[in-house]
Amino acid sequence: RTNDSSGNSTASNKPSDSLVYTLLGIYTGSGVLAVLLIGIFLDQIDQREEKSKKEEKLSIWTTVFATFRQLRDKRQCLLIPLTAYSGFEQGFLAGDYTKHSMEF
Repeated sequence: RTNDSSGNSTASNKPSDSLVYTLLGIYTGSGVLAVLLIGIFLDQIDQREEKSKKEEKLSIWTTVFATFRQLRDKRQCLLIPLTAYSGFEQGFLAGDYTKHSMEF
């Protein structure tokens, strides 16, 4: 183990396996709980409305313009950083999980 000029250690300490498994269990449990809550509290889709929507054929340009019209709403724009953060978080956690599982 070596120390740099500020006194910080440059060698990384591997966390204990019990800590890693505890954190992975909490993360997995949170994900399962989220899926259950969505499944329980999400409104059901009316099948008749869904069939009538399928009958209406919209062009691709209509869909693209409708997507960009949503960006005029400030609430929709505030969802963009949240979505990006969620994607980065999932990528980071998946990378760390893969890195840790390859060490065994």
